[in-house]
Amino acid sequence: MDEIADFLNLVDSRLEMPVERRVEFMREVMLHYRDIVEDLLSSGVEESKARQEALTRLGSPREIAGRMNAVHNSASLKSALLCAVPFLG
Repeated sequence: MDEIADFLNLVDSRLEMPVERRVEFMREVMLHYRDIVEDLLSSGVEESKARQEALTRLGSPREIAGRMNAVHNSASLKSALLCAVPFLG
């Protein structure tokens, strides 16, 4: 179980967003990890191999955090621009 904890810590340390959003996102990553492990276990894969394969399927912590940061920052920029529109005229 230390591997998933280390993995999640690496993802979390790279996220650039408010704490409440980070917590929500990290919960989703953990749930996705558990779903993958359960699917692999139900198909007959040994537990240690299922856990390792789930981490592999999730991708690198840097890539996961990078994609989430891009989405979050893009949404934040759009929100900021929409809020500013009335004042630009």
